[in-house]
Amino acid sequence: MEVVCDRRRKIIEGISKERQRLVIAAIDAIQHKIIVNEEAVDLDIDVSNVGADGTISEEEVEAMKKELRGISEMEAVKAIVIESPHGKKIVGTRWVKTYPSTGGVKMRLVATQVAHTAADYTLFASTPSNTSLRVFLADASWKLQVKKKEGKKFTVVSLDVSKAFLHAPWVEGEVLLRPPRCLGLPKNVFWLVKKALYGLRASPAAWAKFLRELLKELGFSPCRADPCLYKHEDGTSLIVHVDDLLISGEEDVVMKIVQLLRERLRTSEPEVMRNPGDSLSMLSRTITMTPRGFLYQSDPKHAKAIIDEVGVQGAKRGQLPRTEVIV
Repeated sequence: MEVVCDRRRKIIEGISKERQRLVIAAIDAIQHKIIVNEEAVDLDIDVSNVGADGTISEEEVEAMKKELRGISEMEAVKAIVIESPHGKKIVGTRWVKTYPSTGGVKMRLVATQVAHTAADYTLFASTPSNTSLRVFLADASWKLQVKKKEGKKFTVVSLDVSKAFLHAPWVEGEVLLRPPRCLGLPKNVFWLVKKALYGLRASPAAWAKFLRELLKELGFSPCRADPCLYKHEDGTSLIVHVDDLLISGEEDVVMKIVQLLRERLRTSEPEVMRNPGDSLSMLSRTITMTPRGFLYQSDPKHAKAIIDEVGVQGAKRGQLPRTEVIV
């Protein structure tokens, strides 16, 4: 355990170097327990104090606990004690609340480094263009017909990576975070960043690099025109949108790749399109499998939102005005 405090120095002061090593080993074996202001404090993330003040709903409390457990399980930070943080740059943390389309509430703990720096392209993870997605689906539609003639099963699978950034190791130098107040830690306890936490400037690039290296290990090569589009040596195609993966190819091959990815990444259950009528979402678009290929269309929720905003929910359908062309 990396602890910077005068108490430790006093304990080993005046004893031989051999004795010092034994004493330090004993201190480190106390499983992250330290003494702060004469009270034992556990440096491991303890969610028991979250929501104790009663200022947030029970649903938000559970979402915060889930987020903190994820950070702990993925070893994204390491708690350390610094008695005199003067001269060290401490980055704050804050909670971001969102409401997923599936319902409920999601709480994400983010660093506030990005909030205090100028916005530029380095703050965002690379995403594919709509053109790249259309090319991916056109290729999948053609291969669907080819595999059908060969009597082979063809599929498209969607995979969502949970806590994507936290998979990537942090290699951009020492960054110290101030833990959220809800944990009730003493003021001299800080978090040392070990993984690419959300809200840090270099995190999107770190995640993109980590995923690119992983896909290369599995035999994929990035497209020169769009680094979010990949091709496997066996003909399987893959497109990445930050933490959403879309994979197309022969069903047996694709499912093996999905299994390998799930062994290395925390993901949701894969969505699979095997038969005509099956559909899934990507880039806020709905992709539907048909007998001839794949249909790509905007999310109907967008059209409904425009209709609701304009206030024409009860309007009748009508033909657009025809324009005569005079040659």
